[in-house]
Amino acid sequence: IGHVIGGSLAAPLTVKAVKGWYQDLKKPSWNPPDGLFAPTWVVLYATMGVSVSWILQRLPTWKHSVIYWYMAHYVINLSWAPVFFGFKKLRAGLALILAAVASLGVVMLRFAQIYLPSALLLIPYTCWLVFATFLNSEICRLNPNDGTVAKKESNTEYDDDKLSKDLAKLQDAAAKYAGL
Repeated sequence: IGHVIGGSLAAPLTVKAVKGWYQDLKKPSWNPPDGLFAPTWVVLYATMGVSVSWILQRLPTWKHSVIYWYMAHYVINLSWAPVFFGFKKLRAGLALILAAVASLGVVMLRFAQIYLPSALLLIPYTCWLVFATFLNSEICRLNPNDGTVAKKESNTEYDDDKLSKDLAKLQDAAAKYAGL
């Protein structure tokens, strides 16, 4: 339960981004529907929690290097959404997710040495994380400006007619202010 709650902490930030600026990003044709991500992560965080709890049951103390590796991995995992969705840093998100994949490799090897079923339970998570890494990488490639979406020209272009109308409004406001 703790893992699911931890993984859900960035949900408001993620939902806001998915309904906002993320929609304007170019994404690959194989990008899953937005509604698939939340339920997938809930299941994966639950399996992560079960996996690490099995390891904790088999250790004489939680102060074991494998737990430190796991905690570091979990923090990297939890940091990805705020960086990618909150700060809109696609490439920093890619660096984090690559670090997550690498640290997960170490965790799985260490878990397998202690209790193989615990490592095997992380296989679906590993597959999804690798998929998410490729997705993050492709989004970076398709959006070379790191997710900064340029304003549409129609909102920033001025033609002579619009300029004349805005100047007239400004002159009227100035005249009222001056008491004329």
